[in-house]
Amino acid sequence: ALQRYWQHQIKERLPSHLLEANRRLEKRLRELSTLVNIGTSVTAMLDLQQVLNSVVEAAVNLSDAEEGSLMLVDERSGELYVCAAKNLDQKTVHLLRLPVRDSLAGQVVRSGKPMAIGGNDDQVKIKTHFLVKGLVYVPLRTPNKVIGVLSVDNRLKPRTFEAHDVQILSLLADFAAVAIHNARLYAEMIRERDTLDAILHDTDD
Repeated sequence: ALQRYWQHQIKERLPSHLLEANRRLEKRLRELSTLVNIGTSVTAMLDLQQVLNSVVEAAVNLSDAEEGSLMLVDERSGELYVCAAKNLDQKTVHLLRLPVRDSLAGQVVRSGKPMAIGGNDDQVKIKTHFLVKGLVYVPLRTPNKVIGVLSVDNRLKPRTFEAHDVQILSLLADFAAVAIHNARLYAEMIRERDTLDAILHDTDD
């Protein structure tokens, strides 16, 4: 109780700009701790859908966004498809497919660079046909290629996404890319094991 009293007294006497700096520092420390925990947990997950859902949830929370989604590249069709989303209509997003060659999200895949849109009071119409006030796309990169895009947006909040948000989301996307790669390898290993088991079973018969 005495410690809390003195902490309160010190904060009361600090200039406002130092208090603001202190709040920002505390926020950064919380973000760092969250990122470390997320990175540790998702890279250990072997269920792909669990990985995807966890990453989108973390992206929305870390960026204080209203909505979020994670899109992966369909190599056969050359399109991005939504495989996890938060606060978006599930039926709508699962039908949504964006061409890599001609969409803003596709531009992020092609360039391998993040994109932030917004920054004023006018809503921006994205090629997904959503009206948003701010949006961030960051690529999910493996050593050889971009496999998808992580996005967050605000439809109602006037809050602008900052460079720091892009940095945080980019780090999260790097964790996600590793986790997705691991989950896919695990799924492939299970399929090969099942195929081998089936062949051995047929041989025994």
